[in-house]
Amino acid sequence: MTLTVENDNNTPKDRCHVEIDEEMTIYTIGNLKDELTPILEEFKQVELNLGNIEDFDSAGVQLLLSLKAELFRQNKQLKLTAVSNSVATLLKLYGFTTTSFNLGGDL
Repeated sequence: MTLTVENDNNTPKDRCHVEIDEEMTIYTIGNLKDELTPILEEFKQVELNLGNIEDFDSAGVQLLLSLKAELFRQNKQLKLTAVSNSVATLLKLYGFTTTSFNLGGDL
């Protein structure tokens, strides 16, 4: 699993872009949550790119719901900037859209 965090000079210091590659499954979700936790604590705005996710299961949906709940509790912003077909398909199956996970104003 690959997690990439970008915060360039054109991005406000309180915003970051997170890209997750490969998979979000029951086998990887624990490590991914551990990697995301300090990022959520540091930044007020998180843009999450899931456009390269190859394998996505209900554990991935649960992680997204958990991230949304935690960021909402902290009055922070979350935006899904891209999703792969596998992510979109499962989200649709559960009755969600990509905008279901967005919190706050425009990032």
